Amino acid sequence: MDSGASHRRRPGRALASDGDLHHLGRLGWLDPPNVETWVDGSQFRYGTRVGCLVLSPYARRGYISRVLHSHVSLVKFCETTFGLTHLNFRDAAADDMSDCFDFSQPPAPPPNFAASTHR
Repeated sequence: MDSGASHRRRPGRALASDGDLHHLGRLGWLDPPNVETWVDGSQFRYGTRVGCLVLSPYARRGYISRVLHSHVSLVKFCETTFGLTHLNFRDAAADDMSDCFDFSQPPAPPPNFAASTHR
């Protein structure tokens, strides 16, 4: 299985997936983890995996996170960064995505799109 590697595009081009690559056998699939047990004993699971592209001058360059993040992780990141209190137990228990950043490095310069040679 090439995990979609054969679908790479030239620089300057984009490829997006709506999840159908899984059904075509291009992506491996693991059952989502049980993340919470509700009061009635039922399990809460995440649904289809969704990619997250971290754009920041402090993002770790070329980094692929292997940490379980959720949409609530974005809220937790804001709470951690700005010293805010948690809204509820879900964001208190969420990961704050700190593995995706390196604040000890100097910030990356902004891209110069005018000088780009890609078409």
